[in-house]
Amino acid sequence: MKDKTRRDFLYTAASGAGAVGTLAAVEPFMRALQPAADTLAASTTEFNVSTVAPGELKTVAWRGQPVFVLHRTPEMLKDLHGHDDLLRDPMSHAVPEVQAEWMKTDEQRVTRSIKPEYLVLSAVCTHLGCIPGFEPTPGQEAWGNIVPPDWPGGFHCACHGSNYDLSGRVFNHVPAPHNLHVVPYKYIHDTTILIG
Repeated sequence: MKDKTRRDFLYTAASGAGAVGTLAAVEPFMRALQPAADTLAASTTEFNVSTVAPGELKTVAWRGQPVFVLHRTPEMLKDLHGHDDLLRDPMSHAVPEVQAEWMKTDEQRVTRSIKPEYLVLSAVCTHLGCIPGFEPTPGQEAWGNIVPPDWPGGFHCACHGSNYDLSGRVFNHVPAPHNLHVVPYKYIHDTTILIG
């Protein structure tokens, strides 16, 4: 009986030592697979939205791409309603999963933002990757015949003529297949967002 107990102890000790040795050998490989600290730092961008004046658009770099941050006025927010028939996806149903976490109400699907006054979205046209211009003024005077006659204000991509409203929702009958993408972001302070 003593031999069996001693044998069981030796098996357990040898197995434990083998497990510890395997973990010690695998750990450097697992650490090498993790992104470097500078890569992780570049994957997020902090931005103070209070630096954007009402009606103003600023462009921020995130992962080497431009991101629009628009401070919408009450008039701009009011102009988001009433032109759903002109839009391909007015309720923003075709959105990536990352947006669906907070895009739950109809108003959030229209404003496409956590706080209605601040819009944060990719500045890359969903057609072929150009950067749309910002024309917030309703009407057609500023853009001539390249926007709908009842233009509510928004973004126009000069490369192939795609138009988006002030929530980045794409108009019908343009080449762009989707709304401008809302980038993943959250508020880390009352006026500071973390993009990424």
